[in-house]
Amino acid sequence: LNMSIVNPGGLPRYEDIDANTRMLCEEVILNKSADGKHVDRFLEFAEAVKNPPVAAPAAPTLTIKKSTPPQQKDALRSLKCEVTCTAEHIKPLPGAGIPDVCRLEGTIETKVVADKIIAGLTPTPSEVLQYFNGQLK
Repeated sequence: LNMSIVNPGGLPRYEDIDANTRMLCEEVILNKSADGKHVDRFLEFAEAVKNPPVAAPAAPTLTIKKSTPPQQKDALRSLKCEVTCTAEHIKPLPGAGIPDVCRLEGTIETKVVADKIIAGLTPTPSEVLQYFNGQLK
């Protein structure tokens, strides 16, 4: 090959050509290879590019059909399972852990809380909770 005229805008960059293709092209252009069979290798490569091997048949395309609202409800209902609890409710020992303010036992008279506030004292948190729980029952 003595000379070639090409449109450089239509060619890939040198770095973008894969290594095997670049090596085969360089051997043919420079007319050099270790075993002297570079032309045969290049012709085999060109034939493989021209007639690529037949790819394995693709798997059938998965189609997803839109479900109707009743079908969606039925599908969600089928996921539901029944859970029953046969354990007895366990009360924590007095003073153990943080008390559940919604289950605080006992009530307190409104007058006791009012008298503390009038006297300038602050009712304890448990007295306030007992007062509110008594009012909400």
